[in-house]
Amino acid sequence: MKKIISLLLITFLMSGCGNTNPINNEKENVNNDEKFEKLIIKTEITNKEAKQSSYLVFLSPIGLRKEEPGEANQSGYYGPFETNENGEVEIEMSYNRDLQYYLESNDNKKPGYLEVFVTTKEDKYIRNPLNKKTEIKFIKNDTDEPYPEIPYYSSIENITIPFTDKYPDGVLSLTFQDADFVIKFEFEEGFKPTNSYETFIFWNDPSMPSGIGIVNVGRINREFQYWDTPFYKKDNLASKTGTIIVKDFNTNKNIEYVGYPKIVSFDKDGNCNQGDIVKITIPKQ
Repeated sequence: MKKIISLLLITFLMSGCGNTNPINNEKENVNNDEKFEKLIIKTEITNKEAKQSSYLVFLSPIGLRKEEPGEANQSGYYGPFETNENGEVEIEMSYNRDLQYYLESNDNKKPGYLEVFVTTKEDKYIRNPLNKKTEIKFIKNDTDEPYPEIPYYSSIENITIPFTDKYPDGVLSLTFQDADFVIKFEFEEGFKPTNSYETFIFWNDPSMPSGIGIVNVGRINREFQYWDTPFYKKDNLASKTGTIIVKDFNTNKNIEYVGYPKIVSFDKDGNCNQGDIVKITIPKQ
C-alpha cells in the first residue's frame, strides 16, 4: 500500500512540473523586437564605375509595384528620398503620419512591412529597381493614445542595401523595352522642360538643296517616357542615312540642339552605326 501511495505522489509531482515549464517558456519567448525612432537606409553600389552622384529610395506597400517590363508605377509610394553624399537616407519615426498611412494601406499585402526600392534619379516611376527584394518590418506603437508622437517604430536601426546600376540585359530604354534604336534627350544644367517634343529622323536626299528630304520617321518625346524616343527595325531603317530633327510639340518650332544637325546612319540590318543610343542635349529655351 505504501508503495502505491509513493508512486502516486511521484506521478503527481512530475505532472505538476510538466505543466509549469511551458508557461515559463512562453513568458520567456514574448516578442522582444527592438524599437527605433530613426531608420537609416544605406545604399552600396556594386559596380562603382557606373556610380552617379545620388540615387532615389522608395518605400512601398508589399505587392503594390507593377512588375510588367516598362510599366510605370505612379502612386502609393512613400518617397522618393534622394541619397546624401554618403549614399544614405534617414527617416524619422516621430510624427510620421505618412509612414503610418502606407503601412496601413489597403494595398499592403503584408501590414506592418514595407518594401524598399533603389533607383536612378531618372527612374522616378520605378520601372527598373536596382536592388534585390528587401522588406523592412515596423512595429506599431502599442498605446491607447489616439495620436501618438510615434505611430510606428522601425524594427531595425539601419540597413545596408547593395545594388547594381544597370539596365536589364538587352534593354535600351526602360519605357520602350523592345526598342532597337533610341534617341535620348539630355538637358542643359538648370533647364527643366515643361512641354513635350517631337523627334524625327528625316532621311537625307541629295536632290534637295539642304540635303534633307521630306520623308521621315518620328514620335513624340515626353518626360513620362524618360525623354526616350524609340525606333524599330520595322521603321525601315536599314541602309538609310538621316538627320535628327527636333520640334517643340506645342509650337512646331525647330529646336537647335547642341551639335545640330546630327546625322545617323544604319547598316543593312537596321543597326545604327553611331550606337544603339544616341544622346541629344537640349539647350535652355
